[in-house]
Amino acid sequence: MSHQTKTDNRRLDLKVQLRRHTLDQAQLGAIRVLELCAGEGAVWRTMRRHVKVADYVPVDIAPRLPGTLKGDVMDERFLSAFDLSRFTVIDIDTYGEPWKPWRHVFERLTRKTVVFLTHGTVSSPAGARISEFACEILGIPKSWEIPRKQELALFAARYMLLAGEGAVCSIRKGWKVSLENVSYYGLICG
Repeated sequence: MSHQTKTDNRRLDLKVQLRRHTLDQAQLGAIRVLELCAGEGAVWRTMRRHVKVADYVPVDIAPRLPGTLKGDVMDERFLSAFDLSRFTVIDIDTYGEPWKPWRHVFERLTRKTVVFLTHGTVSSPAGARISEFACEILGIPKSWEIPRKQELALFAARYMLLAGEGAVCSIRKGWKVSLENVSYYGLICG
């Protein structure tokens, strides 16, 4: 049985290309980044070679970068503490589904903001698992046994990108890079 190791930024080159392209299209001016699940900060350390970052706030449940705020991005109370209007870029790079923090963030955006999402679709050798949060949004009862199929996780992703009930903004433009076990999204919201 093979064991999948969680790896930070396995395809850093693609993440950087997507961010550069999306930011070029968004024409934001000052880049003020809230990076949720920052790890060692490799993505935005690399991005600083390409764009001027006026402010950078890294967040992680297990900080490895000095100055990182410690917190669980799956906790809505924690995310609610951030004034999202301070940021022009929000980067959500969890080791699996970004949908819970994405929905909470998206429903609170009030102006043009670029959001980057990383969606890993393999969480075990048995296949992709759809979270309880995604099942609830999709209307799937908790009592159902959902097969661990990557196709279901990808189907759920399309639905999870849709605006929540309280959203003021919408996705104006978006790009997606799909690999075997992960998808990267660059979204201009406004």
